[in-house]
Amino acid sequence: MDRRSFARAAGLVLAMSLSLGGIAAETPAPAEESWTLPLEVGLRFSDNWLETSRSAEGFLGSIDELDPDQRYLPCNIVVAWRPLPWLSLGVQWDQMRARTVTATADHHSDGSFRVRGPLLGAALRWPDDDPVQPYAELGLAVLSVDFDESTWWGNGYPSVADWEAAGKPSTPYRGKQRTLSPSDSTSWTAGCGVLVPFGAHWALDLNLRYVDAESEVGYAIRYNGVTVDEREKVKIPLAYYAASLGVRYLF
Repeated sequence: MDRRSFARAAGLVLAMSLSLGGIAAETPAPAEESWTLPLEVGLRFSDNWLETSRSAEGFLGSIDELDPDQRYLPCNIVVAWRPLPWLSLGVQWDQMRARTVTATADHHSDGSFRVRGPLLGAALRWPDDDPVQPYAELGLAVLSVDFDESTWWGNGYPSVADWEAAGKPSTPYRGKQRTLSPSDSTSWTAGCGVLVPFGAHWALDLNLRYVDAESEVGYAIRYNGVTVDEREKVKIPLAYYAASLGVRYLF
């Protein structure tokens, strides 16, 4: 999904908010204080897309593709403070996994990048007197980036087949080990969404966001714990889009 597709999807979210407004209008609006008290907490399920999933030149070595490794768990946690009816300040805990795919004949994976951390930001809501509230958000993403190596690759085996033929051992192959060492990422994030109330304190939360993550990744080979080959770090784009659906509780 590129930025143009993201803009279209954002427009769809806002258009849906207008349709949901008609549904909410048929339901008695919650008490005024349930929408003006300052604290909100929420939990959302997310579906992720990478902005750059392929590279003609290759990202690093034989890795030429990144594939979102979806874990459909309620992992996007939201806590927000609302000092004004139209403004909220909050923090989200977000995470994304990207599985590496190689250009080799078997298209094997060396492992997965794991991106996780807080998104700090502000959200503007309008109209502040309507039960259904579209919002736009902008903030800072402070992310930890790790690489979870596939056992066979981290332990230096020539191929998956060789590792399987050896009985899938967890020890290094002839003392050899491979590692990828990614740097953490601090970047910007932006999104939009809509809150649709049900009951006195609950709201359905539909959200679409972009996180501009990137990591400098180093590659090294070790024999018996001694580094014998260490490559120059390469920048790998890990920017992603996330579509989320969840609920919020408004105190």
